Amino acid sequence: MKSRGFEAEATGRISKDAKVSVGYTQLKLTGPDGNDIYEWVPRKTLKLRADSRVAALPGLRLGAGARWQSGVSKVGGAHQGAYAVADAFAAYELTPAATLRLNINNVFDKKYIGTVEYGAIYGAPRNFAITLDYRL
Repeated sequence: MKSRGFEAEATGRISKDAKVSVGYTQLKLTGPDGNDIYEWVPRKTLKLRADSRVAALPGLRLGAGARWQSGVSKVGGAHQGAYAVADAFAAYELTPAATLRLNINNVFDKKYIGTVEYGAIYGAPRNFAITLDYRL
């Protein structure tokens, strides 16, 4: 097997309180015979993320992100076209040691197949998580 490709990522601040990051991957996988293999591995992926503090509430940070991938398939099996999934979060610093966080994954409840390697396995529907982080 031979893999070729590239990956690029950029992260930075667009203001004192706002951060943004973007990452892109492109991949080519070929077998010993030179033909395309592992067709269930996405050949292109793109990830975007941005977050910022809210000026009126300095302890509050809001953010959003998106993940996109090219289509995948399995010879004689399932196929999933290219798709994107959006996520969001809100975090509030209660004290310097405690932060309350809400994550919303798959905000728009996109129905997609997460993997086709061993059959069609759907990705997680919209889901929420609330956590309290406390540092000693």
